[in-house]
Amino acid sequence: MARRSVERLRNIGIVAHINAGKTTLTERFLFRSGKQSYMGEVGEGTATMDFMPEEQERGISISAAVSNIDWRGFHINLIDTPGHVDFTVEVERSLLVLDGVIVVLDGVAGVESQTEIVWRQAQQRSVPALVFINKLDRTTADFEASLISISDRLGCRTVPLVLPCRKDGALVGLIDLVEDRLIGSAKVAPETWQPSRQVVIEACADYDETILEDFVDGQGVQPERLHRALRRAVLANRFVPVLAGSALHNRGIDWLMTSVCRYLPSPLDRRIETSSGTVVSAEETAAFCGLVFKVQFEGEVCVHFIRVYSGLLQVGETVGGSRRSEPIKIEEIRRVHASEFDEVEEVRAGDVAAIVTDVELSTGETLFSQGVPAILERVQFPEPVLTARIEVIRAEDFEAMAGAARRLAREDPTLVLSRDEDSGGLLVSGMGELHLSVFGQRLQVELGHDIRLSAPTVLTQQTVAGPGEAHAECRRHLDGEQISAAIGLRVEPFPGTGPATVGRIEADS
Repeated sequence: MARRSVERLRNIGIVAHINAGKTTLTERFLFRSGKQSYMGEVGEGTATMDFMPEEQERGISISAAVSNIDWRGFHINLIDTPGHVDFTVEVERSLLVLDGVIVVLDGVAGVESQTEIVWRQAQQRSVPALVFINKLDRTTADFEASLISISDRLGCRTVPLVLPCRKDGALVGLIDLVEDRLIGSAKVAPETWQPSRQVVIEACADYDETILEDFVDGQGVQPERLHRALRRAVLANRFVPVLAGSALHNRGIDWLMTSVCRYLPSPLDRRIETSSGTVVSAEETAAFCGLVFKVQFEGEVCVHFIRVYSGLLQVGETVGGSRRSEPIKIEEIRRVHASEFDEVEEVRAGDVAAIVTDVELSTGETLFSQGVPAILERVQFPEPVLTARIEVIRAEDFEAMAGAARRLAREDPTLVLSRDEDSGGLLVSGMGELHLSVFGQRLQVELGHDIRLSAPTVLTQQTVAGPGEAHAECRRHLDGEQISAAIGLRVEPFPGTGPATVGRIEADS
């Protein structure tokens, strides 16, 4: 990639409720920008960003996928995140390194439950956002109802920059309220959308006093002045611009990509601080500082995804880490496009890339130039809620299974492995049934042979209400001999909280 100024760099994520069209939108970004020559389709299993077999089989995103595009002089690093609640951690750790997000809404359903969750995650980190109301090609889509749901359920001020034109349930045009123009086959008189354009002008006037003055004086307002005011408002998180279209039918996509470049922040616009309060400068001349936000295994090789916040990182360089005392050697640096990697010699402030090192790093670890230590924000992962037992068909496969399970748990910090104290077997805890099901499927592929997961359970701890005992005797004839066994059992309540305890087991034979 040719060197670009940090001002013309955008690091954005695409977030939404499941099936709102995030991955389809990302695929259109890749196609329209010329990154790839075809439009991948989720339903056909050809989406570039859903490259895991489990994603292609289920038709949903499971892991955050990274790519990059060039668009009209800007370079955009993209992270396509999952929309299912079981994989919310993928959104959380992506937000660690994003400067802006596109929130995608299903134009039929409006704001949904997971939309609210990812919105709160973005707002907690003060990440500026655009909203794209998708699927307006559907006959039951309702742009106005979707706008109302944003205000009611997300509690933010919206400013529509686009009005859809629909006829007999079909999307026939889009009106650009900033540029004051109609795109499409619809026949709409310009005066009909002027009240909506006035709303945009009034919203922008809060960030440029001369805009409203000129508008009232009848002098007109040039679109470029509105663009500048909109950018200031977005960077200040004062309101959320709303765009619209249909990702499936490639409507409104160029517009959205241009809006990303116009309104969302560059790395220079974001204030990043270390735990000590030092501001990290997004300059190439500053000391290197980066954050590991994702770990992924490629066979036996562990690849670490990082965001470079300042300075320059080169192959062969030795850096420090916030969770270890020994130096870390950078063996490889890679540009990422979904499942594909291109090796490069260096990355610079603002870049998102992947590295291979001589040690195992973990999600949330800060890397820094030796002698210039820094610790960036750490992510707190939610506690798992369901647990299942992993069972192998053959006892000799247990150690291989345990090793593969540990690798998968390193990729996903919300998978927690533990030992069953009674059986010595391996337990896995996760965020839900789908989460555990995908883990089991991936583990089976890793091993190349069958494993079983028990039905997920919510672990409880119980004890008996009072003491008790029982005795039993069993007699059997075997090969002409009489064999007998007597068993005595006594149980007592376990004091305080904790597991039940068995007081004594007696056996005579």
